[in-house]
Amino acid sequence: MTSRAKPVTRPRKDRLEAGERRNLLMTIGFGAAVGFALLMLLAAVGKTWYDDHMAPMLSVNGQSVSRDFFRQANAVERFRLDQEEAQVRALVAAGRLSATDGDQQITEIGARRENVDDATNTKIVDGLVQTDLANDQGVDVTPADVDAAWTIEATQPEARNAYLISVSPGVSEGATESTQAEIDAAREKAQEIKAQLDAGKSWEEVAKASGTGESEDGSIGWITAGSTAADANTIAAIFALAPNGYTDVVETTDGRFDIGRITEIEAAKVDPDFSKKVSDAGVDQGVYRTLLGYEVVEQKLTDSIVSSVVDQPSAQRLVREIRLNSAQGTGDQVRSRHILLSPGGDPSKAAEIAETDPAWTKAKDDAERIYQQIKSGEVAFEDAAKQSSNDTGSGAEGGLLPWLTQDSVVTEFGDAIFAPGLKEGDLLAPVKTQYGWHIIEYVGRRPPPDQLIETIRVEALAPGVDFGELAKKHSDAEDASTGGQLGWVARLQLPEEKEAAIFAAPAGGVSEVLAAQDGYYIFKIEQESTRLPDADQASLIRGGGFDRWYTPLRAEAKIEQFSTPLEVLGSPQP
Repeated sequence: MTSRAKPVTRPRKDRLEAGERRNLLMTIGFGAAVGFALLMLLAAVGKTWYDDHMAPMLSVNGQSVSRDFFRQANAVERFRLDQEEAQVRALVAAGRLSATDGDQQITEIGARRENVDDATNTKIVDGLVQTDLANDQGVDVTPADVDAAWTIEATQPEARNAYLISVSPGVSEGATESTQAEIDAAREKAQEIKAQLDAGKSWEEVAKASGTGESEDGSIGWITAGSTAADANTIAAIFALAPNGYTDVVETTDGRFDIGRITEIEAAKVDPDFSKKVSDAGVDQGVYRTLLGYEVVEQKLTDSIVSSVVDQPSAQRLVREIRLNSAQGTGDQVRSRHILLSPGGDPSKAAEIAETDPAWTKAKDDAERIYQQIKSGEVAFEDAAKQSSNDTGSGAEGGLLPWLTQDSVVTEFGDAIFAPGLKEGDLLAPVKTQYGWHIIEYVGRRPPPDQLIETIRVEALAPGVDFGELAKKHSDAEDASTGGQLGWVARLQLPEEKEAAIFAAPAGGVSEVLAAQDGYYIFKIEQESTRLPDADQASLIRGGGFDRWYTPLRAEAKIEQFSTPLEVLGSPQP
């Protein structure tokens, strides 16, 4: 019997290739999916990194500032504060600065450190705005300017061992400020002290005898040009002296009269390791120089703008003003004088004293007695107010109160001064309020200031009207007694809204009404001339002219804040 082998069944080639293709495609698809997922992950990571580092934190006129730049700028400002504190501590350790003054300066540095995040934000915004303005004004900041600023940054400033004799004008009891006679007396005393020094008396002898020094010998310790140990005017005079020299009598910004002296000078020193300290602190020198550039821009722009008015003739106007103070309430206003007799002599505690307390009876009896004395002509109202009123503020002014609305005062007082039929000079019988007993002299009544100023302006526009007399009659400003004489006004001398009203008015004419925060104004333009500012004008312009020029221009800039400093930096920095 024969047998035959079974045929072997072989897979078909096309079926095998189909399976391989299917596996291959699955592998490719899986790999593609993994790759896509990785790309998505990388994209997400990249976007997160970009958002945290390179995304704009703010924009100024289309110029973006990244979050990383802000972080680096903030690190610069913190480094500068740390350096400043280290210098103070070094001066204290070397005996160049008292521990008390050192602690005071370190406390002030600490306060600035608490606000450094917002201050950095403001510095960057102002730097970009002012750079644009500098370009418009043709003000250029060169790399050499920034190099010079870097050298100053690396320099420990010159220090001077200084002494001070200071004479303050007296203030009469009950008054809030010195009279001209008191100011003149203080100036004369300071000049007498200077004359004694010029005559050869020792500083120590004069300082001790005058009793006007910061210490027995007047020492204020080692100071730098930016010191707050004395008034800025005095500091400037001290830094103009040679060793062992005395300043002339210096009138300070707050009305005192100073004489300064120095005995030693420690020259400024450049720290050769400053750049290394910056690098070691992880501070970006490029960002540091950018911030210094912003400071140079501000200084050069300030110098240019102020110089354009102070150092060369410009258009000025001779101006008078009338100001009506803003009302604290509504309706008509009444002006009066009063003499207040409080139980126990203290208006602030009168409400705490029981009605049955004898102090109330005494206050009433005193009020009635003084009322009768005034009524009989035995004493003038103003004199009685100065001598007897427990409201010492108005008492020093003869009892005169500002213009008041009825709803801005306590009911009893308001009812008394707004009673119908009152005439100027009427004396009212004592009135009791929660503060005590008031003797009142009625001065006058007027419409609300926003209405009255319009009436005054119409009157001022009439031919032949004396604007100065209108000012004496109506104005609440301090210069009312001089007929509202404001003097010559140059650009940048006054707040922008007042300057605009003055220079918009016709020469020889009267301005439109200006409704300002402190009241309602009209201005009379008496003359116009091209002239240099006088010393007082120049001081006002140097002190605030740049800010008055810059503030409205900054408001016009397109400033967009996308993230706050806290959002960029995270938790508040130490």
